[in-house]
Amino acid sequence: MNRILLVERIHQAGEAMLVQKAELVYPQPQNPEGILAAIGDCNALIVRNTKITRQIMEAAPKLAVIGRHGVGYDTVDIYDPEPPRTGNPLFSFLRLDSMRSAVIMEDARRNRAI
Repeated sequence: MNRILLVERIHQAGEAMLVQKAELVYPQPQNPEGILAAIGDCNALIVRNTKITRQIMEAAPKLAVIGRHGVGYDTVDIYDPEPPRTGNPLFSFLRLDSMRSAVIMEDARRNRAI
């Protein structure tokens, strides 16, 4: 079964949907040390406001995706020049950056800004 590290609690309806598909893991304590202790076997990470550093990502060899509950990825260290070596070849921040650029361009196109 997949494991999702849920760093901060989200609405109970959202957690109920997630628990149908995966085991939810909560870091104890809710700080970088607690995250490092809990993330090792997790396939996914959902974060709200906690800073997710390269060290945390490298401690998660099974990590395939990071989701942000909210807007933007300012709490996730995506601007490191070299992606972390997670063991999953599909894990790429270049894709995230390209996707974000594509969404911005499509939105601008639809609103006739360009």
